[in-house]
Amino acid sequence: MEPHTHQEKTIIGATLIDGTGRVALKEAIIIIEGNRIKFVGKKDELKIPRDAQVIEASGKWIIPGLIDAHCHPFITKARGQMTPQAKFFEKADRCENALKQYLASGVTTIVDVGGDEEEALTTREALKKGTKIGPRVLLAPMLTNKDGHGREFGILNVRMLDDPASIKHHLDEVSQLNFDLVKLIIEPRIGIPFSYEQLKQIFEDVHKRGLRVMTHNEILETHAVSILELRPTATSHVQVDGILVEEMLEAYGNYSIYTIPTAFVLCFFGDYMEKPQKRVFDDNFHRRIVSADVLKYYAPEVFWETPDPLNNQRDMMRKNVRKNVQLLHEHHALFGVGSDAPMPGVFYGAGVHDEMQELVRCSLSPMEALIAATRNNAELLGVLSDRGTIEVGKFADMVILSADPLNDITNTHQIQCVIEDGTFFDPDKLIQASI
Repeated sequence: MEPHTHQEKTIIGATLIDGTGRVALKEAIIIIEGNRIKFVGKKDELKIPRDAQVIEASGKWIIPGLIDAHCHPFITKARGQMTPQAKFFEKADRCENALKQYLASGVTTIVDVGGDEEEALTTREALKKGTKIGPRVLLAPMLTNKDGHGREFGILNVRMLDDPASIKHHLDEVSQLNFDLVKLIIEPRIGIPFSYEQLKQIFEDVHKRGLRVMTHNEILETHAVSILELRPTATSHVQVDGILVEEMLEAYGNYSIYTIPTAFVLCFFGDYMEKPQKRVFDDNFHRRIVSADVLKYYAPEVFWETPDPLNNQRDMMRKNVRKNVQLLHEHHALFGVGSDAPMPGVFYGAGVHDEMQELVRCSLSPMEALIAATRNNAELLGVLSDRGTIEVGKFADMVILSADPLNDITNTHQIQCVIEDGTFFDPDKLIQASI
């Protein structure tokens, strides 16, 4: 499918999975006018004008543009002195390539949750103006405790909140720079932990500014009900050190808190150790999206040159992760999807697909995983009014697939065309441009 540039385009014949949870619509028709969706319905509901620009999509499936609600595409320029923990960032593709890889993967919106703020802000504006090609970018600064998480990676733009004055200073700057939400690190194992009173003040100040709060909390003590009662919009990273108890599980439903498990990255090392000689990511999709220079680091003879400091804990961690995702699902928690790229084993764009597969492996249905990566992500980010589902009036962000993702979630790999803001992109040409 070649790019089309006319003002109005009509896609006919595909099966539409619109992201709302409604039953898939066969023989659908979608009309795009400019960068918005003008009409959605069945093929026989509308007479198509003879001079219409028609894109025939019979035998295809259409899903909303995917959203990565947790990633770090600007992290490679955010470091000060290189630290041992950060060496794997050297193996990640740089921002320019990352943006095109995201789009080629069908990801049309991403959320940066910690990286070089100057590059992130500049790139966001360039994408809005159309001087760069890539997904829409939302930005969340990384707010942490004194000497907290992020500093161990040498990341310079971590904002440390350690007293009322610093809390006010950083939140004032966050407002002035028009960040879209904030990421708050709640990680008592690193640095001087926040007190409960400090956390309460931070939440109150952030909420007064009308900002949403995504928290980083991957251990059980950070899921105390007293913390969940502070009403984060979403928590990132499901718990690795134990099993969530009933009152914690119920709190997610009581306070409508989203969980962004990042389960794939948390299980990656354990899965890889189970079959240490297996050449991971040796499939057509990853070879298509991820540059060969990055994939070469995942050959077993290369990857294990760097010792894993958590080697003896990985099996327990992945068991806890998968059990906690299953329990959250059984308790009807709201799920979002975040990849945490470019952490080890997680690639820009491809990581969203890997996370959806991991969620299905845990217990979600393919439809639920797709909704988590589209509608739910849009809602937790506060942008559901213009993206996340394929409905009239929303941005024309969607992906055309050659196989049914409801039959097999790995069929999201079968990308024929990506549409962002009404522009049609050939994924192979995007990848060629990123090399």
